[in-house]
Amino acid sequence: MSTMQIGKPNYNRSNSEKLTYYSLGMKDNQRELTLLLAPPIKSMAEKGDLSVYLKQHFGYTIPGKADKAIPMTFNCIERRDRNKNITQECPECNEISLKQASLEAMHAKLTHEKVAPELIEAQLRPQKEWLKSHNLDRKHNLLAKSESGTWGILRLGHKAFQDLLREISDLRKDGILEPVGMNGVWFRFTRTGASFNDIKDTCKAVQVRDGKTFTFKEGPLLDSDLSALEALPELTSLGRRLSFDQIKLLVESGGDENVVSSVFNAGQRQEVSSVRTGPAPSTVQVVVNNPAAQTVQNVPQVRNEPAPMSAQDTQAALMAQLKTAQEALAKLQGQGAQTQAQTQVQAPAKVTPKMQTQLDMDPDEFMAKFGNGG
Repeated sequence: MSTMQIGKPNYNRSNSEKLTYYSLGMKDNQRELTLLLAPPIKSMAEKGDLSVYLKQHFGYTIPGKADKAIPMTFNCIERRDRNKNITQECPECNEISLKQASLEAMHAKLTHEKVAPELIEAQLRPQKEWLKSHNLDRKHNLLAKSESGTWGILRLGHKAFQDLLREISDLRKDGILEPVGMNGVWFRFTRTGASFNDIKDTCKAVQVRDGKTFTFKEGPLLDSDLSALEALPELTSLGRRLSFDQIKLLVESGGDENVVSSVFNAGQRQEVSSVRTGPAPSTVQVVVNNPAAQTVQNVPQVRNEPAPMSAQDTQAALMAQLKTAQEALAKLQGQGAQTQAQTQVQAPAKVTPKMQTQLDMDPDEFMAKFGNGG
């Protein structure tokens, strides 16, 4: 007889319900979080993995209702070995490296020509805005419950996560063998500092008074907690997965909304490979679901791929792209444009109010709002 568990449908659940995210500084400059962490569950239970480290790219949008741009994020596919050599490249990471190198080269050139600082800033602003809008978010993701009883996903930077591991190690030395378990302890995460370089996130186990002494605040998991955890997605499934070819198509499109729509629509409908090098693959046509216009875009067809380029080949390719970009830039500017740059401020790239709102958002707030695509 089957042992499959059958539950009663929750008819009051809304399809628009979203995951709850916890992150220091995300809402109203939040400086403190008190949370109970969940032990490894589901697919992570066997290995005892407490968290999933996720890198997500952002910077592309698709049209939404009333022509409102909807940011689309996707998981970074770059991989490195223990010596930090690239074993699997990511087209978006390559583009970011190229833009950064081009920015530094232009800054050095204008500084050498003794161009006024305010004119240099005007010349570099478009590339700086692009780099800011195409950043890479890196976070450790854990399941956690707030003091109000709501289970969600805690997003920690690497240093804060390492501080959590140190605190867990200290607790185990003090006799708390399972700080994160069926009867774990509560942790308080605190952020100090105001400016970016001064910000520091720390973690300490919560202590409560027990008579004349202090003890650590415990948090036993109840049946209601287990049910809530069962309803949460696998941490290993977080983020939107695109293939090498799809990411490359995004980069080469320059953010064209029709191309971005076709890539992300295709990414939601099919399983895709994560690596591609060598000859371009065959393509299939995908109709863009765009109310403004029905267009057809070529999207890479899924197939098995050869091994990725070596780190040396990747670096050589980047340098070749940089050289080409610099030569094209010099050709476009010409000697007259170089002289004009010293006397006239170049108009910066147009930044729409919607784009500026996204640029001004806290990175954690941005990723919590737009980075949970599946």
